[in-house]
Amino acid sequence: MSGIIENRKNERIVIDGNTTIFFKVEQDRFKVIDLSCTGVRIKTDSATQFSLTQTLPLCELEFEDGFVKPVTGQVIHFIAQPGDGAHFGIQLLNLDAAATDMINSRLEKIKVV
Repeated sequence: MSGIIENRKNERIVIDGNTTIFFKVEQDRFKVIDLSCTGVRIKTDSATQFSLTQTLPLCELEFEDGFVKPVTGQVIHFIAQPGDGAHFGIQLLNLDAAATDMINSRLEKIKVV
């Protein structure tokens, strides 16, 4: 089962085992699988965790050395992983210049490693 309503314009960087980034939605934290300056892909335990087009207000993007918050996200993609939860693509909406700069600087650091 999968769904897509995206039109990717920015490079995605896969987050390897040496880097830990989380996306926090309310009290739940999800490991970021890949990151761009406008979105994240996260892994969840449940394919029903979120729904396609769902808006996620007041989220946080958590890096090892700081946070970007509040972040509003919109679910634009999901792929169910039989027996292994699901991957959800979340577009980051309404980021201010400081948040965008922080994400871009972290992406540059990850690319160098």
